[in-house]
Amino acid sequence: MDKSTSLFGNSGDKAFYEQLYKENQKYVYNLARYRLFDKNRADDVVQETFLAALRHMEELKTHPNLIGWLIRAAMNLIKEYNQKQMKSREDLHGVIEFADPKTLEENLNTDEIGCLSILNPDDAKLLTMFYIDDMNIRDIAKTLDTKENTVKTRLCRARERLRNMTNRKET
Repeated sequence: MDKSTSLFGNSGDKAFYEQLYKENQKYVYNLARYRLFDKNRADDVVQETFLAALRHMEELKTHPNLIGWLIRAAMNLIKEYNQKQMKSREDLHGVIEFADPKTLEENLNTDEIGCLSILNPDDAKLLTMFYIDDMNIRDIAKTLDTKENTVKTRLCRARERLRNMTNRKET
C-alpha cells in the first residue's frame, strides 16, 4: 500500500481532495494574506486549512458548502494566530519597563525576542543587534555602514515605536 492510498483511503478520496485544493487554494491564500499581511503566515494557514480538510474528508464529501467550510476553517486559524500575537504583545507590555533603556536590556529574554516580530524589520534588527547581540553603537554603525549618531537616533526611534505598539507610556 503506497502513502497516498493510506492517506486517502481510495483513489476517489484523493481525486476529491486534489480537486478541492486546486479549486480553492488560491482563494484561501488570498483571504489569509489579506487578513494577516504576512506571506509566510498565509502559506501556513493554507497548509493547516487543507490538512484540516484532509482530516474531515468524509464530512466534506457531503457538505453542502465546501468553500464556506474552508473559509470558516481558515478564519478560525487566522483568529487563533491573531490572539497569539495579541498575547505576545501583552506579555511584552507587561514584562519590559520602558522608562529606562537599560531595563529593556535586563528584562529581554528568549520569550520576548519573538515579540520583536511586531516591529518593522529594520527596527527589530537594530534592537536585536544592540540588546541581544550586545553590539555597541560603534560596531552597529560599522555593520550598517552609517554614522554613530544615526544609529543612536534610529535606536531611540525604534524604542519609541515599540512603546507605541504596546501602548505603554513612559513612567
